[in-house]
Amino acid sequence: MKSYGQYCPIAAALDVVGERWSLLIVRELSIGPRRFSDIRKALPGLSPNLLVDRLKDLESSEVITKYKNDISSARCSYALTERGTELLPMLQFLSNWGEQFLPTDDSVSQISPISAIRATLLNGLNYKFLPPEGIRVSLLIDNMKFKMLVRGPVPILKSGLDPKADVQLKISAQNLVKWRQGRLLVADALSKGHIYLKGTKVDSFLMVFSLVHPDSKPVTPPTSSVTTSQNKTASSNGNQSNLTSKQKVKS
Repeated sequence: MKSYGQYCPIAAALDVVGERWSLLIVRELSIGPRRFSDIRKALPGLSPNLLVDRLKDLESSEVITKYKNDISSARCSYALTERGTELLPMLQFLSNWGEQFLPTDDSVSQISPISAIRATLLNGLNYKFLPPEGIRVSLLIDNMKFKMLVRGPVPILKSGLDPKADVQLKISAQNLVKWRQGRLLVADALSKGHIYLKGTKVDSFLMVFSLVHPDSKPVTPPTSSVTTSQNKTASSNGNQSNLTSKQKVKS
């Protein structure tokens, strides 16, 4: 592990997680324990040998921990330690900042479910529309299951479905990104079964996550940045905060 050799907390932090791929490994473990093969699959540009090195470095710094899945099995999983979990708010802020640099067209044809979630549901949240008790969301994206709790400053995302979710959403990663950007005719996608959306807090969900309401028309594809599109979307959602019951999404 390289060191900047400076008496500086920023440099000291980068000594631990500043190597290429390190923070992306932390990102993958933020939704729960993952096996070596799971991390490799999620980070296809990372060679097995380099992944081994990065995991060893993170483990030696007590950012992650390694444990056997079963006493009689040689297979192991990796999980964030308490120290590693402390990185999640930083990842959230970094994700918010980096969103402005994402492409705003269809130049990226392959988007993973976790990437789609981080680009759309973990950034730019309108907390003024969040109910005091929060929102529990169950997500099925390209057949991958996630559950999200939005109650504090950083949404908590885990693998698996939430049977007590306030909102259930089934959608493809590509459509989720288009929806957030305002480039999807949501009503049409709902009627064709490309999106499944139901629950007791659908309206709050749409406004908190800056998602275009199904009654709205898609906007022209943005030319500058995702952030610009989001500001327009948030403004549109703010004007719809007094939706009548007839405007609510039918399950």
